[in-house]
Amino acid sequence: DIREGFERYFKEACFMKQHMAPRTAAPPLGGSVILGQPRALGRLRGMLGSGRIPEALLFSGPMGVGKALCAREFAKALNCTDGGPGAGGPCGACPSCLQVEKGLDPDVQVVNAAYQASITQEDPAKQRSIKIDTLRHVINDFELRSMLGRWKIAIVEDAHLLVAEAANAMLKSLEEPPPRALWILVTHQSERLPATLRSRTQRVPFSPIPLDAVARFLEDRGSAPEEAAALAKRSGGSL
Repeated sequence: DIREGFERYFKEACFMKQHMAPRTAAPPLGGSVILGQPRALGRLRGMLGSGRIPEALLFSGPMGVGKALCAREFAKALNCTDGGPGAGGPCGACPSCLQVEKGLDPDVQVVNAAYQASITQEDPAKQRSIKIDTLRHVINDFELRSMLGRWKIAIVEDAHLLVAEAANAMLKSLEEPPPRALWILVTHQSERLPATLRSRTQRVPFSPIPLDAVARFLEDRGSAPEEAAALAKRSGGSL
């Protein structure tokens, strides 16, 4: 049940914390994980450094440029125990970071087809929109404060698939947001979101990845330089 799940999480966290070497400094948000997004990463690092985190962020830009990955890295940074907001990025090795990486952190929900299917007991491949019941599930979770006093974060992938009722439910939640709760909306079609919802978020724009960065990425994974350069040109700045 839920209580047993939390108990397992805390036992694992305490064990890992006890047996890991301390870190002296956390790498900056994104590090070598996010390619070619200095503007977006700069804005997010600024938020972490200032401690001023909005109730909702909108990660918008082309497909395949690292928006969802960056959302997870930002979630790690907010709750990281060895790096965290003051360090400008997550350590990537503490129990909290590892739980987010594995998709096991009870305070970080990734709302996508698989998440919705787990609630509705339906086939993930048949999910064509984000339904009101899915958003209500997240909102109810937000109202239960973290047992560790941490941030509760919902990363809504393909946020443009929100049905009107779900978008309205999110808007209502943003009118009186619970403390230390954050929505991150990820989309490559932000124009499909209701204007009222867009206006309640802080937009973080993502750009196509520079072609030389795409080529280096492919070379690092075994492509010959000529092949990597040709594939990068065809990529359109996406991976």
